[in-house]
Amino acid sequence: MSEGTPRLHGIAIKSHRTFDLPAVDQWTVDHIPTVSLNRTLIDVGRYWDYKRVKQLLDHATRDGHTSYKAFEARVHALAKQGRNGIGTARQVLQSLGMDGTWGFEAAMRRALHDAGLPKPKREHRVEVGEHRYYVDFAYPDAKLGIECDSVEWHTLPSQVAADDRRRNRINGSGFLLLSYTCEQLRFEKEEVITEIAFHLRERTQAS
Repeated sequence: MSEGTPRLHGIAIKSHRTFDLPAVDQWTVDHIPTVSLNRTLIDVGRYWDYKRVKQLLDHATRDGHTSYKAFEARVHALAKQGRNGIGTARQVLQSLGMDGTWGFEAAMRRALHDAGLPKPKREHRVEVGEHRYYVDFAYPDAKLGIECDSVEWHTLPSQVAADDRRRNRINGSGFLLLSYTCEQLRFEKEEVITEIAFHLRERTQAS
């Protein structure tokens, strides 16, 4: 990849050119050739830390534009020495618990299993009218969803409003969405699991 820094009306803009862009990383949006979402998330890891990249991945996944599995697959496919952004992408996977270490998804799976609760479905799609959303974990028959609440991402005013609309639409459809922070799962695990078990039991009996 080569870099250039052209100027537009006195503003410096950093541009990049790559000679290694497989077809899978090439998208067309409104007839405009562009780079795929997963490849973009990997490449921006050259400049942004893993927390910011993960926030964007969370947002894109919940809006149905990609999935954690798809991102993971692209990271593994592109992982080779010297590729920009791969180190950050691996940190993102680690934070998700997708490399066997601690992460919200891995910790939640273990906590639910240890509590004797049924295995939930991952990245379950919830359709509300013309809107399509994905939740981290779900018990579809009980219409119960569980997901990580990213404190850093949700402090952005625009995202607070978007997340409120999303949650209201999902809950308004009869699908109960429970959100927890990583800190809650780490330090209040018993309360988190008790609440999930209660709602799962109540909604299963009512269905």
